[in-house]
Amino acid sequence: MSFSHLTRNHEQPVFMSIHSFSFFLALLLFKASLDAAYYLVLAPHFSAFGYTLSLDPIRYSLSWVLYIPSFLVLNSRFKLVRDYVFVTIILGLWAPLMTVWGMDEARPLFPILVSGIAYLVVYLSMIFFDKALPLKIPILKGGRRIAFLLSVMLTIFLVFWYLYRGVGLNLDLSKVYEFRRVNEELAAFGFFAYLNNWIYKVFAVYALSYLLLKRNVLAAGVVVLVFVFYFAANAHKSVLFSPVLVVLIWLYFRRYSSMLFIPLGFSTIVLFSIATFFILGDVWVSALFPSRVFILPAHLTFLYFDFFENNEFIFYSNSFLSYFVDYPYNVGLASLMGEHWGRPDSAANNGYVSSAYAQAGVSAVVIYSVFIGAFISLLDRLVKKGEIMPWFALAIMIIPIRDFLISMDLLTAFLTGGMLWATVLLVMARRKAV
Repeated sequence: MSFSHLTRNHEQPVFMSIHSFSFFLALLLFKASLDAAYYLVLAPHFSAFGYTLSLDPIRYSLSWVLYIPSFLVLNSRFKLVRDYVFVTIILGLWAPLMTVWGMDEARPLFPILVSGIAYLVVYLSMIFFDKALPLKIPILKGGRRIAFLLSVMLTIFLVFWYLYRGVGLNLDLSKVYEFRRVNEELAAFGFFAYLNNWIYKVFAVYALSYLLLKRNVLAAGVVVLVFVFYFAANAHKSVLFSPVLVVLIWLYFRRYSSMLFIPLGFSTIVLFSIATFFILGDVWVSALFPSRVFILPAHLTFLYFDFFENNEFIFYSNSFLSYFVDYPYNVGLASLMGEHWGRPDSAANNGYVSSAYAQAGVSAVVIYSVFIGAFISLLDRLVKKGEIMPWFALAIMIIPIRDFLISMDLLTAFLTGGMLWATVLLVMARRKAV
């Protein structure tokens, strides 16, 4: 049996190679390191976040039994967008859920079952649409350059817009919350709240990716500086993360395909955070990486399910059905979950499984998962046909994909979060296969 069982066309099984076996071991190491972080650091010292430890050997063993078979949907090499998506799902979502559930016998099984079904539906629907969606999209002559020019114009526009509105500029990470609200009132009101978001999440990302594709490193460096300016103007730390992701994708995936570095890198960061906690007494690294990046989204998943198992679903009364359905709560969803978490000042956003369940229960989770499978199948079809390079497709879609997987409702990510525009740009950027 192979844990890297997909070939270039993801169709024929191959025997497990040394690389695939190393990837398999790295996946085991990641969960073990996450378990250690939860047991040694997070549960004992971050209990204010709601992390609790109640270890039952049978429950803990079951967490591994549920975790290991998920490797079957993974490919140890990056050839299509789906390869990165499923590594993100398993390492960023499923493994943390297994850690939290496995180390706290008070955690219910239901969120685990729904999440597992959701990820399986994504995989199965993706395979289905690979074969059952004969979609032909015409190639726009000069579309790649048109998309670039549009992206550059909008990227430049946002710079002048921030300057015109007189926002305060700040590069101090500790002061972002002091500037964010004021600057949003100045420059992110009405339609501009959406436009600004689309520009720094999609159009500026496309401009940077295109310049890297053309190996115009100097101009790409200028765009990176623009991202730094965007951060100084809008005070969202995630803006600094976007160009780093794009540049790393370009540096690595245009030459190499191995994804072994992802579980190894995650494991190293988690183990490093444990070491700094006990050796240096530092809590910042532990709070940022094992907690904020991995365990907190899993913890919030349980909170979302706990609340909406006992209270009304929203039924999209906070979005496109707001004229037909009354919203049943006095605060927005993220703030509502913050209150349920015991942190009323927090906006407890979470990924598509939690958000879909809050909207309409399990049925919404399944529908979202089918859509995601179809969407990934569409992206990969462009890559398989040789119309777009795999790394370029991933660079354009990386931010929207991470948004809906980890921190945003799928509809929000698609309609207002920039996922739709990223898809349009990617379709425009295709060229006939050589």
